[in-house]
Amino acid sequence: MRIRRSEAGNIHQRDFGKIGARLGHVIPHWKPDAQKQCGYFAAQQSACPTPTAQTLWRTRKLFAELFCDAQRRTLKKVFKVISLYGKTALITGASRGIGYGVAERFLEAGARLHILSETKAALEAADALGSQVTGHVCDITDGDAVSALVASLGPIDILVNNAGLERITALTDMFDPAPVVEETFRRIMDINVTGTFLLTRAVLPLIPDGGTIINTASIWGKTGPAWYSAYAASKHAVIGLTRVWARELGRRGIRVNAVCPGWVETEPAMLSLERLSEATSREADDLLEEIVSAQDLPGLMKPADVSGLYVFLASDLAASITGQAINADRGEVQS
Repeated sequence: MRIRRSEAGNIHQRDFGKIGARLGHVIPHWKPDAQKQCGYFAAQQSACPTPTAQTLWRTRKLFAELFCDAQRRTLKKVFKVISLYGKTALITGASRGIGYGVAERFLEAGARLHILSETKAALEAADALGSQVTGHVCDITDGDAVSALVASLGPIDILVNNAGLERITALTDMFDPAPVVEETFRRIMDINVTGTFLLTRAVLPLIPDGGTIINTASIWGKTGPAWYSAYAASKHAVIGLTRVWARELGRRGIRVNAVCPGWVETEPAMLSLERLSEATSREADDLLEEIVSAQDLPGLMKPADVSGLYVFLASDLAASITGQAINADRGEVQS
C-alpha cells in the first residue's frame, strides 16, 4: 500500500482510510473502529499545517491502539500462514489454463515467479502478469534445454510441475490411425513423466531445505477413463513420483504433494470434449452435462477454482502435509 505525504510530511488524508480498510480486510472486526479512528486522526491532522508535537502524539496513540500486542501477534500470524512473500516459485506449463491460474494466485500471495512453457506464449504470459514474473521458453523433455534454464535461475522455494499433455490414445483406430496414436502416446509420457522427472532433478539443487514441490496429477491418475491410456497412465505415474520424492526429500524438510483436478474449463479439456463428441456422435453439451452431473457440487470448474489448493500446499498451513495426492474435483471421485 503506497502512502502519500505532503511537503510538510503529513500523511495524505485519504490514505488514512486506506489504512483502516486494509486492517478491516485482514481482520474484519477491526474495520469499523479502524476506519473511524483513522478518519478521526486525518481530520485532526488536516487542521495542523505541520507535524506538530500534538500530531505526533496522536500518531503514536492511534497506532498503539490499533496495533496492541495481541493484535500485532494476530496480524503476523495471519500473514505468516497464508502468504508467500519472500518466496520464489517456478511454475511449468503456466502460459494458460491451470498453470496460469496458479501463477495469478501465487502473485496475489506475494511470490516472485518464473514461468515456462515450450513456446513463446510463456513470455507473453509473463508480460501480462507483471514485473514480478519472468518467462522462459523450455521443452522439459530436452535435457540440454533444462540445464540451460536451471543455470539462469537462483534459489527456488516452490516448484510447481504443471506442464502436461492430454490427448486421446485409444487401443483401436476409432479416433486416429495407429502411427499417430503411437507417436502421441510417447509424447504424452515424455512430457508428463520423463520431463517432470528431468526438470525436478535439475532444479532440486536450487530448492532449499524446507522447500515445496507440487505436482499436477489428475483424478484420472486414480481412475481408468476409456480411450485415455497414455494420459491416465502418466498421471498414475505422477502420483507415484510424488510419493517416492516425499520419502526421498523428507529428511531435508522438502514437502512433495500432488493436486488432482477434475474437469476444468481449459483449452485441452474442451478439445477432448470435442473429440469425444465427434467419436460418439453425441452433442458436446450433453457430454458436459453428464460429466458435471457426476460431481457432488454442480458446475464446470475454472482454473481459479483449483488454484487455491496450490497456494495452500505451498504455504505454512500445509507444513505437515507431504506425499499426498489431493483431489480438487467437486466430489467427482471420492478418494
